[in-house]
Amino acid sequence: MKNFISTAALALLLVTRGDCADFIRQIQTINGNTVIYDIPIANDSGTVNSQPISSATATFQLYANVPGANNTTKLVKLDEKATGTYMPTVTLQATSEDPHVPARTRADRPYGMKLKVAGMQTDPAVPDYAKTVRMNRSYALYDAVSYQPNGTAGEYADAFSFHQNGEYQSAVTQRLPVASPTKAVGEESFTVYTRTSSGDVQSQLAKATIRIWPVATAEISGIEQDQLFTSAPKNGTLMVKDIYPGAKIYAQIYKGTESLGTVGKILPSTAVAYSDTVEVPQNQALVIGDLESFVDKDGDYTIEMLTITPFNNGAPERLAYVTFKLKRALAVRAMMGTME
Repeated sequence: MKNFISTAALALLLVTRGDCADFIRQIQTINGNTVIYDIPIANDSGTVNSQPISSATATFQLYANVPGANNTTKLVKLDEKATGTYMPTVTLQATSEDPHVPARTRADRPYGMKLKVAGMQTDPAVPDYAKTVRMNRSYALYDAVSYQPNGTAGEYADAFSFHQNGEYQSAVTQRLPVASPTKAVGEESFTVYTRTSSGDVQSQLAKATIRIWPVATAEISGIEQDQLFTSAPKNGTLMVKDIYPGAKIYAQIYKGTESLGTVGKILPSTAVAYSDTVEVPQNQALVIGDLESFVDKDGDYTIEMLTITPFNNGAPERLAYVTFKLKRALAVRAMMGTME
C-alpha cells in the first residue's frame, strides 16, 4: 500500500506542474477503503484496460489537460461513468421550448428536466445504498460580454432522492445568482449520483446541462417619445443587446399611438436574421433611416423593435417602442390692430 500512495503523490505533483499526460481515474472501495488508480492515456483513441475490479462497483473518470493562460495547462474532468453489480440505469435530459441541441433557454422561460430510472434493486439482500439515487442541482455563471464561463460556479442547497424505478418530469425556473434575473447568463446542471459502496464515495450516473441566455433589450435613439417633427425623421438609430441565438429582429412603423400586437410596415434597414447555428447572444447596432416613404399623412406614428424566437409560440415580442408626432404644415396666426 505504501508503493501505491507514493505513486499517487507523484502523479499529483506532475498535475501541479502541468507535465502529466491525460488519464483515466479508476475509483473503487475495497475493504472499506477508497482505492484510486490513475491509468495514463497515450493516444487519442484506442482501448485502455482497467485495473482489476474487486468491489461491487467502480467509477471511471476521464481527465485531460487543456491549454490555459500564459502557456499553462489546466486539468479538466471530461466525463464520468460507473459500473457495478447493483448499478441502476439512469437517463437525464434537459428540455426547452427551443429544440436546439445542446439544450438552451432564455432567462425568463421555464425549462424541463426528464429523469428515467430503471434497474433499481428491490431485493432485500441488496445493500440499502444501492436502492436509491440522488440528484443535485448546480450552476456556472458566464461573462455578460463574452458569454463564456467566468469561473463562478456552485451547487444549490436543494437535492432530491429517488427510491423507485420510473419516469419523472418537472418544470424548472432558473435561479442563477445574479442581480437581474432577466439578464442572467450561464448554465444550470442536474446530476444524478449513486453511492459506490456504503461509504461516502458517490458515482455520477447521468448529467444534463442547459445554457441560459439573457432577455434581449433595445434602445431607440434620435427620436424621443411624443417628439414633434415638421418633416419625416431621418436620424433614428437602434441598439439591440443580448439577441437570442438564432433569433430574427426587425423594426416596424404604423400610424397611431402604440398598441401591442399591431402589424405595421417593416423598416428594411433594421431586419436581421441569425442562423440557428449561432451559439451565443449577439449585439447589433441598426440605422432606422429616412422615414419619408412610411409617413404619408400627418399625425401620430409608432416605431417598435421586435424579435422572433422559439418562445412566445414564435410570435413577435416587443423590445422597445417610441411614438412621435408629425405635423408638416404649421399655421401661424397674427393679430393686427390700430392705434390712435
